[in-house]
Amino acid sequence: MSRYSRHEEFLFLAFCVFVSGFTYTHGGADDTLNTCSHVRQEFTRQNIGAAELVPEIPQTDELLSVCSRTLKDSSKKSCCSYESEKKYVLRAEKFLKDSIHTKNLKLKSLIESHITDYEKRIFSMIEVGQNNTGNKLSDWYSIPVSEHRLAVNHLFTDLEEYLKKTVILPSSVAKFFDNIFPVIVKNSIFDKDSSSTLSHHGHHCLSKHRQDIRPKPFGDFPAKIVENLNSAFSISRAYLDALYIVLEAINTTDFLVLEEDCKHALTRLQYCSHCQGLMQYKPCKGFCTQVMRGCLSILSEISPEWDDIIGSIEILVRGMGGENSIDKILQRLPNMISDAIMHAMVNAPKFFHSMQELCEIPASSALGGGHGQVPHMVPDTSRFLSMNEAPWSENLYVEVMRFTLDLVDSKGLYKNMADEICTQPIQFEQDQMTGQCWNGTSIAGYQMTLSDPSLVSQAQNNQEVKVSLILDPKMRRLKDKLSSVNLNLQSHTDVEPQSLNVMMSDDAVVYSGDKQIDLGKGTTLEDDEDLYNSGSGSGDGNKEKPDVVITNKDTFNERERPPPYETNRDNYIPPPPNQNKQSKPDNGSRTNQVSLPLLLGAFLVILRLAR
Repeated sequence: MSRYSRHEEFLFLAFCVFVSGFTYTHGGADDTLNTCSHVRQEFTRQNIGAAELVPEIPQTDELLSVCSRTLKDSSKKSCCSYESEKKYVLRAEKFLKDSIHTKNLKLKSLIESHITDYEKRIFSMIEVGQNNTGNKLSDWYSIPVSEHRLAVNHLFTDLEEYLKKTVILPSSVAKFFDNIFPVIVKNSIFDKDSSSTLSHHGHHCLSKHRQDIRPKPFGDFPAKIVENLNSAFSISRAYLDALYIVLEAINTTDFLVLEEDCKHALTRLQYCSHCQGLMQYKPCKGFCTQVMRGCLSILSEISPEWDDIIGSIEILVRGMGGENSIDKILQRLPNMISDAIMHAMVNAPKFFHSMQELCEIPASSALGGGHGQVPHMVPDTSRFLSMNEAPWSENLYVEVMRFTLDLVDSKGLYKNMADEICTQPIQFEQDQMTGQCWNGTSIAGYQMTLSDPSLVSQAQNNQEVKVSLILDPKMRRLKDKLSSVNLNLQSHTDVEPQSLNVMMSDDAVVYSGDKQIDLGKGTTLEDDEDLYNSGSGSGDGNKEKPDVVITNKDTFNERERPPPYETNRDNYIPPPPNQNKQSKPDNGSRTNQVSLPLLLGAFLVILRLAR
């Protein structure tokens, strides 16, 4: 073969390389998309809708209202129809709602399970305390069950109801001692050998005027019992109230109503690439983050209140242990009631005349011995140990601590939810430097600056979603409830509000992974993995945000926004290599990483060498 022919062959080969490179760089969807069969297959594979909703070949549908915005020319042909677009919108909305539900589900199940177990444990303790109190009255003071059952049952039923906010503890305790006083007088103070018995009128009178008798028959014991019960039960009730409002917050976000502009942005994010036959490319993570932050900006608005109440629960739990915890108080309650009764028996001679004057108790119903002496009846304490060795299960405080450590990990849940949804590698391209992802119009890197997730920032700066500054009424009420319950929690602690950001890991408790954990109050676990599941949490503190309830009528649309560089540059996603400006390639372009000048220069070099 001649030298000339070799040159000719070499030049021809170089030209072919040049042409192929040019085609690879600038080939758009319309250059190669002659059929919509693959789009149809994906449409049915994902169960989005019936195959016939997708056209067989690219067409122009003037009714397209969402995905037409991703086309360079609205009259351009695509594999989307008006009917398939509606299905895409529904599926995109479902994806976000399912994602929110999934993020909430584990925490919701954890809280519901803990509330059920906590209440069950408390009610079980109340039942044991009720049985022990009844046994003491029968076995120690020889009071028939039929005479004390009603008073005892009412007291402990009120303790259960107190956790539901339907009773006032001081009134319940006072009513118990009013009702039990005539029974004590009849069975433990009056002379057993006396022929007189307490009449119905006398019984009623003693119950009615018990609090008027001086000196007080039960001394200060009723007040001490109220103080103990009120302290322990009010904290437990505040704890449950907080958990219920946290559940309400989760349920409210589970049924979040998405705005139409959000639905459209979600559709552009996930499905408008199908219109151009680009199903094989995932949406860019930055594009996803921008859209999700706009759609979920209302959730970020409750994030400060959410973080505050989680912090307050954490502080409250620290004070729930020790001798004044609800389980310890309920365990001691039968003995406290017994002490009150013993006080009445010992001091009967002092208040007998006051009682006699108020209720006209006959003189024949004298105190034991008939001479105004202290009764000689001694309570049978042979069952004292057995009744105090009630079958208490694992320390309730340790169980609450375990749960709270998991709950603390939910700080920042709603502030960070949008970003976390976009960390799914199956759904979204995680490499922010690649140019091989769907950016809303073409296959290229997403270069818009990400706006801060706060509602105000999103309304001002989000280029993908129009965000209103008007708070949804449900979210407004939820914010108020969270704040109100949080104030109630703080009223039960001695900690200043600014201290609520302190994590449990900052406490005196050691969580090292290889040391014992001293929870205080004599409770020690061998290792922190026995106490809680590993996890570092997702929050970053309680950053206050303005409570905005105004309408921004000048909200920018995606084409009228200020340049992205005017916003927070900390969230700026750098462009892929060789992309210093936002590219505007033809719709459906497969890549723009190889430029025409570069290929032309390479061709000229090859041509010179060939010569």
